[in-house]
Parts: sequence; C-alpha cells; structure tokens
Amino acid sequence: MTHYLIYRSDARHPFPHLSDFDILRTAWAHNQRVGISGYLVRTMHEFFQILEGPREELDRLYTRISADERHSNVRLLSEGPLARRRFPNWAMGYAEAVEDDPAASLFAKGLPDQDVAQLIKSFEELAAARGAISGRAALLRE
Repeated sequence: MTHYLIYRSDARHPFPHLSDFDILRTAWAHNQRVGISGYLVRTMHEFFQILEGPREELDRLYTRISADERHSNVRLLSEGPLARRRFPNWAMGYAEAVEDDPAASLFAKGLPDQDVAQLIKSFEELAAARGAISGRAALLRE
C-alpha cells in the first residue's frame, strides 16, 4: 500500500543557496529508483515536503532527511495510507515560495502545522500552477 508523509524544517542556509541544488539532484535520482514521488517547497527560511511511496522506503528516507545537516528542526506534520498518489509524475517536484506569488503565498506566510488538509491542497495547487517541471528542478533534467 502507498503511504504519504509531510514534514517541514528550518533551512540552515538563506535562500537561495547552492545546497538546494544538491538536495534536488540527490532526491531526484533516489526517489526514481525507489518509487517515491513528491513535492518540495522552499521558502526564505523553511522547507515543506510531501512524499508518497512504499512505507518502508518513506521511513528510511525520513530518517535520512532528519539527519541531513542542510536543515534543522525537522517536524513530521502528517503521515498515513494514501488511496491515490497526488504527485505520480514528480520524483521530485520543486518550487520556490515567495509572498507575492499567489500560488505559493500560503507557504511563504508560514502555514500552521495543524492545517494538513490545506497544506496538501496548497502543494497540489502549486504543482498545477508550475506546470510539468517547476522552478530550478528543470535544470536537473538537462
């Protein structure tokens, strides 16, 4: 059965930072290999991510994410079984969130942790607004 998890964390480096490219490059290859899909949003000071895939793979990945020194204060917001993938074509979707971007403003303003349904909806809306490949993630495919 497919599962999902959502976390948020504090970025150790101000945005933009070259370590974001390292995260994307590594995640893209890893997620494709193990059947994980999802979407990463980067604000000026935080990361938000939704991941979908086999539970055991998500558990292993979350352990790695929690230990990654490129961010701190990793907080699991929600997890559970998933009826259908919301991001089946995204091994690693990515968007930068700034307050003047209507599709990303909720992330940039610091969405409350407890509003998980709205957070999932915001991920979906942001992915739809960005199209097939978002932000700098397009560079990784070249």
